[in-house]
Amino acid sequence: MFFMFAVCLVLAVPVYFVCRWVARKFFNDPALLKIFPWAATAVITPAICCSCVFLFYIAFGGDRSYSLPDFDADQWACGPDYRFPMTFHLIASDTLRGMNRIQVRRLLGKPDLDAADSVWSYSIGGDKDQLLDVKFRRGRVVAVESFYESRAYELNE
Repeated sequence: MFFMFAVCLVLAVPVYFVCRWVARKFFNDPALLKIFPWAATAVITPAICCSCVFLFYIAFGGDRSYSLPDFDADQWACGPDYRFPMTFHLIASDTLRGMNRIQVRRLLGKPDLDAADSVWSYSIGGDKDQLLDVKFRRGRVVAVESFYESRAYELNE
């Protein structure tokens, strides 16, 4: 906190002189010549400091490498509360691409809902008990969809 205050204080000096130069250049009113540089410095200096901190954070800080957990079959088997974070990786990594029903059942277990032979649904928890739908055509996975993301595949005969 003290460091930020010191940086603002050091930055305020040149900002004040620039504002005073602008006031002398554009204003002729003596009262405005006294008030404008101080008021402008009080507003501009913190704005510049905050902008620099924000830009520094974006450039060098921040957790840009945040990634969701990889798919783990053992953790998937623990139930819907553990499945939601892994769903994004499961879809994006094409893990299920071209698998047959036996392979999918071995990896994901028995579907929570199998309303149709062509679609198996797994509960993945999330905000409103979302589902992961695994769609089959001719016994092979052709699409994997959730409320947030989907991926369709072409069948290679």
